[in-house]
Amino acid sequence: MDFIIKALDLAFLGDSTHEKYTVIEFAIVSSVYGLLIVLLDFCATKGACRPSTLKLSYAGYKTFFIIFLWGLGAGIAGLFGAGAGIFEISRTACIFVGVGWPLVLPRLLAASSKDISTEKVPTE
Repeated sequence: MDFIIKALDLAFLGDSTHEKYTVIEFAIVSSVYGLLIVLLDFCATKGACRPSTLKLSYAGYKTFFIIFLWGLGAGIAGLFGAGAGIFEISRTACIFVGVGWPLVLPRLLAASSKDISTEKVPTE
């Protein structure tokens, strides 16, 4: 339960970067910022009657599914990126992952599968 307090601390209140934050907290905060960004895009799209900046379609009940999946994707990308050492655990990196995870996650997965496929296994 302490990791939720630390995640909220990283997201809104505490130091923007510190050694006490872990990869799990980074992933949670990335999810929170991803949700906030897609909700802002939803409000701007519906309020201004213009196309979505994120190129998403908000129609009917599918909207809730899209918002949930955007947050989930940001959390997974944050988890993989911070776990691989690509991102420094900071508030700025959380915001970057929340916005840009559709660009980051496929590259992380491609890089990890390429490393695994070229790995040599000793036969003896």
